[in-house]
Amino acid sequence: MFRTVESQLSRLAVTSELRAEFLQYDFERLRSFCMLVFGLSIALWFVFDLVVSFEGGQGFTIKSSPSTTGATAAPTRPEARARPVPVPPAPANP
Repeated sequence: MFRTVESQLSRLAVTSELRAEFLQYDFERLRSFCMLVFGLSIALWFVFDLVVSFEGGQGFTIKSSPSTTGATAAPTRPEARARPVPVPPAPANP
């Protein structure tokens, strides 16, 4: 019976004051969707962390997350290190 009343009332126009009072109820109706988005975001972070950590040659650890390594962390593989580029000498002034 509640679902019947709810479906009939959901078709009616709602004032902004009434809608503001029932925002929590709307959130609870969308809770399963929110949990799905939350779970997918954790799964995507996990996959991203696995890809980045194994490409970096360090394996999966808690320190492999981007927030703990920092942007200036030294590469772990020798072939990933940049080689210095020789700078030609400046021309002499005549």
